[in-house]
Amino acid sequence: MPELAHRLVEVHHADEKGYCRGCTVPGGTLFVRWPCGLYRLATAATAPAPSPRRRFGPGLRAAHREDAAGPASDPGSGAAPDPDGDPSR
Repeated sequence: MPELAHRLVEVHHADEKGYCRGCTVPGGTLFVRWPCGLYRLATAATAPAPSPRRRFGPGLRAAHREDAAGPASDPGSGAAPDPDGDPSR
């Protein structure tokens, strides 16, 4: 229904005082400041789709930070042993 969205964009535009010409109450009284909600939705519906971006979720960012920080200091994690041989460090 792209023709409906285009029609809404055509009808809902500002007058000289900044009110939406498409949003009226019975009797023709303008009461909604432009841009109105219908205009915003219609322009969003007729806008070209944004290009896809590579997004990282929180888990991927956290994993990347761990890789950059180096191996964990936990003795059971496969980290290098303490040079003095003391496992408590």
